[in-house]
Amino acid sequence: MTDVREAADRFHRADDVAGAAGSSSTGPGTGTGNRLDPPRPRRRELRRFRRRTRLAVCVYTLTTLAAVSGLVLLGVEGYRTTRNLRGGTEDTGITDSSAPGFQAEVKPTPTRLLLNIDSAGQLTDSQLLVSGPNGQGGAVVFIPGATLIQAADVPGSTLAQLFDSGGTAEVQRRIETILGFSILEVTEVDPAALAELTKSAGTITIQNPDNLFAEDAAGQRQQLFAAGTLDLQPEQVAAYVGLEVKGESATNRSARSQLVWESWLELLDDPARREGLSALQDSVLSAVGSDIAGIASGTYSVKQLPLRRVVIPDEKQGVLFLPDAELTLQQIAPLVPFPTSAFPGQRVKVRVLKGTPSVAIDLAVTKPIVGSGGEIVVIGNADSFDVARSTIVYREPALADAATVIAKQLGLSATPTEDPAQPENIDVSIVLGADFGS
Repeated sequence: MTDVREAADRFHRADDVAGAAGSSSTGPGTGTGNRLDPPRPRRRELRRFRRRTRLAVCVYTLTTLAAVSGLVLLGVEGYRTTRNLRGGTEDTGITDSSAPGFQAEVKPTPTRLLLNIDSAGQLTDSQLLVSGPNGQGGAVVFIPGATLIQAADVPGSTLAQLFDSGGTAEVQRRIETILGFSILEVTEVDPAALAELTKSAGTITIQNPDNLFAEDAAGQRQQLFAAGTLDLQPEQVAAYVGLEVKGESATNRSARSQLVWESWLELLDDPARREGLSALQDSVLSAVGSDIAGIASGTYSVKQLPLRRVVIPDEKQGVLFLPDAELTLQQIAPLVPFPTSAFPGQRVKVRVLKGTPSVAIDLAVTKPIVGSGGEIVVIGNADSFDVARSTIVYREPALADAATVIAKQLGLSATPTEDPAQPENIDVSIVLGADFGS
């Protein structure tokens, strides 16, 4: 069998970076994007794909920007009272989002991790679902079970191995560390659940890159899926994506999963199919179905976790894949505009306040903060709209470095504060004045 990773290398570039181009942005009714095992397109097809990708990325970015702007104008979710933000004072709650002193709690971007479990109870791969603005569109990020985790307590262990030893919680913890943010929901998906989820879509048609064989108890090879156009019924999907072929790269299963998902999401362009997916009787599957239907209903992005090849001398493991931290920060982190910390200290909790009518708290403000390791927990208005000079203050000396990094990204400087009005649940407070951006 041709290794799908080799196909991807031929299609992209001969280096050790995996996942740098392994993504697509698309929307209802559009085609598939690059993946770990892309068929080599004709030059005309490639140009057409690139045009489609640029358009979809622009639409998704504008949609997200509009949502962020709306978040500030409408106040998202008003705090119960402003005393929650003012060190326990008895101030009256402010509900008018245009009034000085209004502050709103920012809801984290909805995320869900699907762990695909085969019939033997083994983790094959996983998908991170990121819901877009207003529950429409978003992203699907594919994370192979063969992803290698390099940590002092688990040297050389893959996510699949960690699932065997530590279960769902352990895999979630490791993936959250890789991504740099918390995953709000985690769901295990076994073959029966996957069949139920894909039922409303009906037949899923894909272009299978290779003949897929399995060995029976007597060691005889048996072809299970032929190369070429392949029509998968819901009860066949798990067998296809979870098939372990002797001698193939472990990332092949993740690549096959991406083929299925891309076709599946296109089928969910049909509102009736989306409705069926959201109306599953099982409450957990219904929640998962609603997330998937929401992604399919808008403009979405399909990506692979950026990986680097790692050759393991042990022949049983062969080639494994190490997360590329830099590319993950560049490609995956921006998919979650409002992340939350997975553990204390992972991200700096930030409050952003508007001190003048001429300043907008939009992606030009929030993106650099999040990209610098911030977690925006409160957005609102300062006590006055006559603030001339922007400020960034932090509570503890240990926060100086983190605050300075954020400040530099915004073209400002950070200073410590001993103001008792600074909320204890806020690490860094930013007030944007008339000088911001000038």
